[in-house]
Amino acid sequence: MTAGSPRDCSIPGQMESRMSVDRSPPNADAVAALEAELLVSAAAHDLKAPLVTIQGFLSGLEAAARAGDWDRFASDSQRIQRACGRMRQVLDDLRDFTKQRQPLEHVAEVSLADVVDDALEQLAGVQPQRIEIVIASDLPRVGGDRVRLMRVVQNVLENAFRSVSEQDYPRVEISALADDRQITLTIRDNGGGVDPSSIPRMFQPYRQLGGKPGDCGLGLSTAQRIMRAHGGELTLESAGIGTGATVRLVFPAPHVVNP
Repeated sequence: MTAGSPRDCSIPGQMESRMSVDRSPPNADAVAALEAELLVSAAAHDLKAPLVTIQGFLSGLEAAARAGDWDRFASDSQRIQRACGRMRQVLDDLRDFTKQRQPLEHVAEVSLADVVDDALEQLAGVQPQRIEIVIASDLPRVGGDRVRLMRVVQNVLENAFRSVSEQDYPRVEISALADDRQITLTIRDNGGGVDPSSIPRMFQPYRQLGGKPGDCGLGLSTAQRIMRAHGGELTLESAGIGTGATVRLVFPAPHVVNP
């Protein structure tokens, strides 16, 4: 997780302000329409920064090609690819958030090892260099929607990669523990950590950590709702800034399938 305090990207605050104008009990349809309007507005804001990056480096590509400066050409191309990846992430998060109220589709026995592999494949372009990823060999199977669970793990791992990117020895550990009551998939990083008092606000739409463009989004909020749709829960723990963070995906016992 990225160290720092939550940056308010205005979804909850704007909604409270708009609703306070009318003191009458809120209509569910009106609240849903307002939420949709604010989510689209915030998503458009998040898309602006990577678009500006792409526009800026496209002109540099032409100049680098004319000068035969292929090192700069490659560097600028990578920046454009990362910006495109960020735009895709914003759109995926928005799509997932709007779908999270829908019933699960394609529920079947799912290998958590396969889910982790799928998520890592999606994140190949943003995985930090020199990172050590330790994956337990005994990840079990659970009942669930493989695509949606992959999006949960992808979001958690992307946050972890962002957090450890500035560490001298970046490390992410993925393990699982099962008992008669539940199965827990644990993803632990040695990154910048989180102020514990900030954790509850991180699960609110568009209130997440950091002050960098693109730090706000729907990722953790969507991931938590997907887990709840599976009858489970997503939790985040950290002892404080500089101590790393631990995310646990908890499935109830009825969802456990022997590996």
